[in-house]
Amino acid sequence: MHLFVPEFVVENAKENNHSGLFEVSVLSVELNGLDRLLHDLLERSDTKAEDIFAVQNYIFTPVIEAIKNHGGFVVSLCSLLFSAMFPDSNRIGAINAVVSIRDFFDRSGNSINEFGDYAVSADIFLVRGEIEWFALPTKDDSIYWFSGPVFGKICEARRNRQSQQIVMENGLLDSAGLQKKSINRDFCILEN
Repeated sequence: MHLFVPEFVVENAKENNHSGLFEVSVLSVELNGLDRLLHDLLERSDTKAEDIFAVQNYIFTPVIEAIKNHGGFVVSLCSLLFSAMFPDSNRIGAINAVVSIRDFFDRSGNSINEFGDYAVSADIFLVRGEIEWFALPTKDDSIYWFSGPVFGKICEARRNRQSQQIVMENGLLDSAGLQKKSINRDFCILEN
């Protein structure tokens, strides 16, 4: 089972190919407020492991489904930050995933009241570029990594954001018909 190993890594490994280059759109989502909620839950004496799982499942499942449903794959996942990639041939899928994630947080992710009054929101970043991928030849092909300047673009996008914004590299929205506002020559924000 290759739950978090991208399918192209698995398929290439079957052909004894363990590295390569390709163009991608990289989506990064940073969650705000979830750390406070999880910390407070852990401090409570009546919190069960199921409570923590329920909160994480409530937030992560719709976001991961949006990524997968629009042709992307998750490449890293931690408690407050995760990243996904979309093959460059599916740039519109990446944009649709961004809109789906934004809509989820606008609709239901902003308030989790079962355990208290908590607001959870997301800062979303989308850039594109070339990445190099590597996979170590192991029994299950589960050791892989990506590198390339596209990850520096994600860091630059983060530096250009304000809270609860969707920051995208200029040019990504040109054919999508969505409203944008330019931040600088490199980035824009998706407007609601």
